[in-house]
Amino acid sequence: QLSFIGKNFSIELANGSVKLFKDCTTWELLNLRPTTVLDIPERLYQKYGITSQFLQASLKDYIIQTVGKDYLEQKFGITKPSLYFASSTHHYSWPKGCAIVGIGSGNLKSVPVDYAARLDINELDKVLAKCVRNKQAVYAVVAIMGSTEQGACDPLTDIVVLRERYQRRYGLSFEIHADAAWGGYFRTMLIEPSKNSPCGDDSEGHDEDGDTFVPILALNPYTRKHLYSIKDCDSITIDPHKSGYIPYPDGGLCYQDQRMRYLVTWTSPVVTRPMEESIGIYGVEGSKPGAAPVAAWLSHDVIGLHQKGYGALLGQATFTCSKIYCHWATMSTDKDNFIVVPFNMLPAEKLNPPNSKEVKKQKQKIRELIVTKSNLDIIKNEEAMNLIKKVGSDLIINTFACNFKVNGKMNENIDEANYLNRRLFEKFSITSYKQANKSKPLILTSTMLRQSAYGNCLTNFKNRLGLKGDQDLYVLINVVMSPWPTEFDFITTLTKTFKENLKELAELSIRRNIKTTAHLNLIPSIEENQLNEKICYTSHLFVIQGTDEIYLVHLPIFQLATHRYQVIIKAEIPTRIMEKYKDFRKKNSSKVLILWCQENITIDQIATEGSSFTACIIKDFDHYIALKEHPKISSITFRVKTIKLLKMRNLELPYQDADYPKDRVPFYIYGTKNQLHIDHLLLKSPSIQLSAENVKIELTSGKFTKEQKERGAIVHIIAKEEKDGTIIDLYEVAMQPFPDTKYLGDSFFFKTNNCFHVELYEDPAYDPTSNGPGLDKIDSISPFAIGKLILPSVSKGGLYIDSHLINIDPIVKIKKDGIAKCTSTGSWRKCPKQLFVNAEKVDVKTSPVHASFFSSL
Repeated sequence: QLSFIGKNFSIELANGSVKLFKDCTTWELLNLRPTTVLDIPERLYQKYGITSQFLQASLKDYIIQTVGKDYLEQKFGITKPSLYFASSTHHYSWPKGCAIVGIGSGNLKSVPVDYAARLDINELDKVLAKCVRNKQAVYAVVAIMGSTEQGACDPLTDIVVLRERYQRRYGLSFEIHADAAWGGYFRTMLIEPSKNSPCGDDSEGHDEDGDTFVPILALNPYTRKHLYSIKDCDSITIDPHKSGYIPYPDGGLCYQDQRMRYLVTWTSPVVTRPMEESIGIYGVEGSKPGAAPVAAWLSHDVIGLHQKGYGALLGQATFTCSKIYCHWATMSTDKDNFIVVPFNMLPAEKLNPPNSKEVKKQKQKIRELIVTKSNLDIIKNEEAMNLIKKVGSDLIINTFACNFKVNGKMNENIDEANYLNRRLFEKFSITSYKQANKSKPLILTSTMLRQSAYGNCLTNFKNRLGLKGDQDLYVLINVVMSPWPTEFDFITTLTKTFKENLKELAELSIRRNIKTTAHLNLIPSIEENQLNEKICYTSHLFVIQGTDEIYLVHLPIFQLATHRYQVIIKAEIPTRIMEKYKDFRKKNSSKVLILWCQENITIDQIATEGSSFTACIIKDFDHYIALKEHPKISSITFRVKTIKLLKMRNLELPYQDADYPKDRVPFYIYGTKNQLHIDHLLLKSPSIQLSAENVKIELTSGKFTKEQKERGAIVHIIAKEEKDGTIIDLYEVAMQPFPDTKYLGDSFFFKTNNCFHVELYEDPAYDPTSNGPGLDKIDSISPFAIGKLILPSVSKGGLYIDSHLINIDPIVKIKKDGIAKCTSTGSWRKCPKQLFVNAEKVDVKTSPVHASFFSSL
């Protein structure tokens, strides 16, 4: 119906040249400038008299709203999907939106960020150049003007300049959208009030008192520059419920060219009336509540969208945020057992290493000029004002993290730093409806910074914290919406409280990570002046396997350095004990017995060949109460001698694999000619301990020699064979993380009599004390045997299964009334004080708990 315009209707291309519309290539059409597209209906009316009604009727059967994106891509030969670009700090709503509209979340591409978590303009330039080479169109580039996690503003001015260059040189055009949900209102700090605005002097009503006066801090030059360029965007989103101080659910979508809203217009005869305009026809939803926009309108009208209104309020909040940043940046000293590191670097840090003299000098200057001074003192000191303008984030969000020192050395374990920061978040946040706000002197939020998203930016932050590794980092966030915390030295009170709690929690983290002799007291005795939280220690425990020879499998605990080892040893016990032990096992073949070390010694001492230690046997071991109360001892004490160390693997984070095994479940296999045992390889935390004795091997190829059995090898469980012959592949990566032991269920693969297809390999880590990562790396090794492995029946041997104790958090909360809790158990358990006994005081020979087993000895 529109063919009559083809011979003379021309269009301006992105590079400025003009071409007949009908002769344009797909690439040229995909890259028309937004204003060029929006001008088409008006141009058709002016030149040909085509009305909007006729145009809409003519295009109805061809537009994307009718036929869908896939049809148009096929029709125009578009083989490479158009892309959306946003910095890697984008809000989760962006991939969700791309998924909803059919673009696909996979076509939202993250652009790397710099050390300040701002979009790296050079990286954006690279990906746009690639799009030009590949003739792949771009929907839009999103500039985040205030990220929710750091308050970072992307270089919007540079993005605008970059688009102009790509339009002119390469014919590539795209929309620029500013995600100003957080930062939009800060642009009011750049707008002068109109002459008729009822605004007085911004200091009117303030007493010239150092405690009550809150100055207005201007935006830093970087933020000011890029917020100013919001005017050049095609569209903007803004959330009044954030820096607009207006309750939910108000939100705004603003277009530079109001005609853009017609692209998403749907009318309804019910809500549309002649000569009336309904906001409901624009956008996704139809009817909209009126209270929220009225609240925004009223706030804007009363407060004012200018420097003397919202600008003044946000300017004061900016000053407060920068002052709190100074407290975070200077909180820790070389004498402390912890460090506090803000995400945003100090000016000196941008030019020097974190612990250099220059950085320490600047921190001391901040303490002298800002931290210890009143607001009035600061604004009267030119050096202090110049300094406070240069620190902190782009907006009013302070992101920071803490770490601790062990014997003066900075902790390098990211998991342990995450643990400390998570505990701080629990201290300073409301995580349950039962908690009272008045019990929280300071409210913090938190987030997990993903290594995959932040890249070098996060690596740099970890280096400043003294951390090593590619794990994600848990951080704390302090959002400053109010200007008043700077009054009456309130900030000092808040940060002092935080520092006291940090010092206490850092001490607990240190104790978690000091490799000490294992304590016999399972629960610390309660004293009047002890900390609110302590660590439950347990002595070393071992699963006992075999009757031909005794093998001991250590029970590790990932979250406690003393027990952060996977150890398998061949041991010897006294003849009389061995005879009684064998007799008991004949009658109770499936019973798992636990050896309890009765000495305060390290696992290294136990694992040393030729060493010996005192121990006893536990018959009814319950890993759910292992850190709460004493097990029931089932024998007198006796000496155990370590004959041979088979495996001793450190389970610290640096020695763990990056991921779980993908196409197998690996085990160590070892034993004698007639008795074989297995223990699950612990390659990554969290994990599960799976141990079985007297397993049966049926080989279809290869040999498993006596020497290999005694030395120990690796067996890969590849698949499970059902009773009906069905083969089910087993991938550990798909099963991890395993649920708590009691929730594993009847379908769990590690059950008596189960049959598995397996491959046997020589241990690539031949040295018994070698550490990971890569302990199961068999890429270049062929299996020396293939066959089936059958777990023991009830009459042949026992299975030990635990995903609770191995992953437990050993921190115990203790109150003076005798309430104790292991934090991973999730419930409080009341015990009278007298039950919190010290096991060192128990006489294992005369205690009445030694009933039944071995009583004759």
